[in-house]
Amino acid sequence: MADFIFAEYVKAIKNVWKGKPRSNEHIITELYGVVSKTMELDGKGDFYIECSKTRASEIMQRKANPHEDIKRFSQEPLVRQDIVQFFEREILVETYPSKQEELLFAMKGLVEGSDVFEQRKSKLLSLATTSSLAQFLAECYLEVLLRDNKMPTDSDKSDEQQLSRFPKLNHLSPPEVPAEKERRYIDALMGVYSEAEGTDCFTVDSFTAHPKHKRHFDRMRRDYYAAESVHRGTRDVFDENEEDQFEVFEEEVYEGVVDTYEDEYDSGMARLREVLKQASQVSVQRSWLSRDTDWIGAAQKKGACHFLVNDGRLEGWVGSDD
Repeated sequence: MADFIFAEYVKAIKNVWKGKPRSNEHIITELYGVVSKTMELDGKGDFYIECSKTRASEIMQRKANPHEDIKRFSQEPLVRQDIVQFFEREILVETYPSKQEELLFAMKGLVEGSDVFEQRKSKLLSLATTSSLAQFLAECYLEVLLRDNKMPTDSDKSDEQQLSRFPKLNHLSPPEVPAEKERRYIDALMGVYSEAEGTDCFTVDSFTAHPKHKRHFDRMRRDYYAAESVHRGTRDVFDENEEDQFEVFEEEVYEGVVDTYEDEYDSGMARLREVLKQASQVSVQRSWLSRDTDWIGAAQKKGACHFLVNDGRLEGWVGSDD
C-alpha cells in the first residue's frame, strides 16, 4: 500500500489532471500556490515559489521534501482560511469531473493505510465524500506537507544521529505588539513605507489604508523572529566560553550582503528587496549552526538583516540618494 506522503498525494492528483501542462513540476507549483500566494512568498525574481523539473523529480522519487517555506507557512491562519476555496477554484477545476470519485477513493485509501493518529484520521475520513471533496483534499494536503516525504538512507540516518545532539529549534512567532528590541529595524521599515507613499510620517496606524505594506511588514517580522529563534537556541547548545555562533552567522550574512546594500537604488524598497534576496542566497559555512544543525534557512538569513539594522551595521534602507 502506498504511503500517505506528498509524492503519493501529487500522484493521485496527477492521475485525474486535465490541465496543461500535465507535469509534476506544474502540479506541485499549483499546489504550492495556496501558501505562496496567500503569504506572498517570493521565489526567484518577483515570482511566487515554483518547483523546478529537477526538484519535482527528486520529490517524486522521495529524495526531497516539499519547499521548506511552503511547509513552514502552511499552518498560518490566513492559509487555512482560504484553502478550501483555493482547491475549488484552482485545483478541482483542473481535474476531470468524471474522475473525481476515483480521486476521492485513492486519497481515502492513502489516509486509511497511514499511521496518522486515530483522532486526526477519523476527522479526515469524515470529509471523504463527494460533497466535501475540496475540503478533504485541502486537509490532506496540509497533513502530507508536514510528513517526511524522503525515503530514509544510510546518510540520512547518520545526519539524524548528528542532529539528535541538538534540541529541536523552538520557532518563535511575532507577538501582536512589537517588542522594544524591534524598534530600530521597524523604524527603518516605516521609512521605506513613508518614502513609497510620499509622506513624512508612516506609522502602524497607517496600515489600515495600506494593507499591502501591512502584509510586507508581517513577513519582515516573521523573518526577524525566525532569526531570533536561532539566536535564543544558541544559548542552549553552545558553551558560554565558545565563540558566539549566532554572531559568526550574522557576520557571514553581513559580508554577503554589504556590497549589495551599498549599491545605488531608486528607492528604499528596492534596496531592501535586493538585500534580502542576496541574503537568502548567502552561503554560511563558518558558523557551527550551518554545519551541525538544521536551523538555518532563507528566513533566518533574511531575519539576520534586520538584526544588522538593529546593530547599526546596516543604516536603514532609505538613503539620501534614493
